[in-house]
Amino acid sequence: MQWGDSLEAMVELSWAKEEHAYLIGEPMDPAVIFRCGQAFRFSYDSQMGAYGGIAHKRQIWCRKLENGMEIFPVTPEQIEEIWWDYFDLGFCYPPKEMVSGHDAVLLKAIECCRGLRILRQEPFETIVAFILSANNNIARIRGIIEKLCALSTVYVRGSGSDFFSFLSIVTSMYLPCHFD
Repeated sequence: MQWGDSLEAMVELSWAKEEHAYLIGEPMDPAVIFRCGQAFRFSYDSQMGAYGGIAHKRQIWCRKLENGMEIFPVTPEQIEEIWWDYFDLGFCYPPKEMVSGHDAVLLKAIECCRGLRILRQEPFETIVAFILSANNNIARIRGIIEKLCALSTVYVRGSGSDFFSFLSIVTSMYLPCHFD
């Protein structure tokens, strides 16, 4: 395979048990995905052995597998309607062998970020997180976003933890101008 060749996604979907989907075929590491600074609503739960959080008004847990990732609780319909796009599973991330002779900086990034998926998050949440990221660190951004979400009127019950959904644009219009 040469640089510029067509890459088709190699992710295969299988079901381990009810509401547990296995995404196999490409490296996916929840620690890399959720700790890199692109998403702030996921955290590791040692009892679950997985990263849990909320996106698209649904709770989801993600656990690393040898060559992929397990996500739960999900249905086949949710995989098709939400999670396939959210985890960018239709795109094959090029293996490092394709860039080794072309770009040393990119090769180093690929080695450092093995298992990363670029999340296709909800646009309003992404914009708010980007604004909050100015002159902040990941832990502080995560805390601010959780405080904002606590003002949401949509409560999502899940297995292990409960969450508030991210604010809607309409809900955010009625927030006070300052927080104490």
